[in-house]
Amino acid sequence: MLYQVIHQHTPEQCPANHEGRTEAMNNAINEAHESGAVKILSWLHNSPSHRIFFVIKAHKYEDVQIMFDSMRLWGAWEIIPVLDPNASRSVRHEGKVMKGLGLKK
Repeated sequence: MLYQVIHQHTPEQCPANHEGRTEAMNNAINEAHESGAVKILSWLHNSPSHRIFFVIKAHKYEDVQIMFDSMRLWGAWEIIPVLDPNASRSVRHEGKVMKGLGLKK
């Protein structure tokens, strides 16, 4: 399952303004990714607006939530289940696509 995670914090909460916070955040995210519980597909920043965007692949919502536990007080975190439209389209039309390619299911 895919999840979009949106994080926003105030300038006062910004990890860059607190010693060790950016490193702690990077470490927690890298550890979760390396554990195999989650796979980070995209990690983007909009620094002027103090927002961070992730696209994460995980089998369970809980794994995504646990990844951000140590950072939950550093601003707002929104975890949203999402679909890849290309993947959902191919699943929905799998039979037609396979038949069109001359493949058997």
